[in-house]
Amino acid sequence: MKKFVLILLSFAFIFSSCKEEKVALSPERIRIEKDKVLETIKAFHTAYEKKDFGAMIPTLAGEVVFFGTDSGEVITTFSDYKQKMLEQWQEYDLMKYGEPYDVFIEMDPYGNFASIIYGVQLYVKKQNFENTYQVRAARTLRREKDKWVIVSGIVSIPRSPSESLTGAKNIQQ
Repeated sequence: MKKFVLILLSFAFIFSSCKEEKVALSPERIRIEKDKVLETIKAFHTAYEKKDFGAMIPTLAGEVVFFGTDSGEVITTFSDYKQKMLEQWQEYDLMKYGEPYDVFIEMDPYGNFASIIYGVQLYVKKQNFENTYQVRAARTLRREKDKWVIVSGIVSIPRSPSESLTGAKNIQQ
């Protein structure tokens, strides 16, 4: 009996000390996960358009970091992010995203982290003002419990070269 217990303990020790090797995802599985990343971005856009913070929550990690176009737009907590969204939704009557374009997604081989960079048209309307912006966005996502959530992001509204030069002249004066 002692030998049996020793053998059993030996096997338990050997198996517990062996580390499980991670297996890289197949190219097909990577493609599927990249599609899920893009679906998460689209779900985020849809919730944003509807001004529905509750629908945004499943697309976001528990803590987020966001940088906006303005240098003062640096959000480092979930509560700050919610406050910023509520403020933006009060500022405009309507915000509507187009279909993302020039989409580039990079993912680690195990499908745990992803980075997406894309362009998207954003139509905004406020009383008598309306405009369509070409927005550039980058997001970092993490897979949690087999679903992708946004961990961080940066958004910018690019200026035309003439606007950039005008801005540079103002700084030099």
